[in-house]
Amino acid sequence: MTCYTAVLWSPSECPRCGTIKPLIARDDNGAGVCGPCVGFAADYTCRQCGRAGYPHSRGRCAHCVLAERVNALLAGPEGTVAPQMEPLAAALTDAPSPFPAIQWIKESPNTRLLARLTAEGQTLSHELLDELPPSRNQRYIRQLLVHTGILEERHEDLERIPGWLEHELAAKPDAHANLARPFLRWFLLRRARQRAAYRHHPASADRDLRRRVSVALDFLA
Repeated sequence: MTCYTAVLWSPSECPRCGTIKPLIARDDNGAGVCGPCVGFAADYTCRQCGRAGYPHSRGRCAHCVLAERVNALLAGPEGTVAPQMEPLAAALTDAPSPFPAIQWIKESPNTRLLARLTAEGQTLSHELLDELPPSRNQRYIRQLLVHTGILEERHEDLERIPGWLEHELAAKPDAHANLARPFLRWFLLRRARQRAAYRHHPASADRDLRRRVSVALDFLA
């Protein structure tokens, strides 16, 4: 069944009839031919788009199923994909292999966060993502949006530090916060950005800035 499924997922031109179909049989010379040419009438044509190949769900191919699930994933409050998210929708829909993309949408915690953000209808931005609790999922979504051109690229190891600080200050006294914020923004980040302007990848900037801020908060405590 593994070999048979691989054939169904890779339709080719039948040398007998010239149509694009899964070549599930062999002629006398060992060449692949489609089912109808050897009397096997099983239909592997997508009922929605007419593409030949292994049907994924209810007679539809994986490409059509993927397009439907991408629209459901990225739909805003009005039930349609916002213009801002169209580059990401196109990138997912045009995935070279639709099966891993379908599985990713179904199971990944990253897609649950992405679906929640799009359902709220807000314009996605670095500032909006900075308001979320720092997490691997948040970083993944940001990289995905940058990669598809929805958000501009930035020195992420530097610019995510202010958001991290706000979560660190949630349980701290206001007097400590009033000292920690300018220490980070006007001293540490200012110097780090200056270095980043001529050093493309500042070494360990993320870890170094967090350590310095943590030491300052411990000192204030």
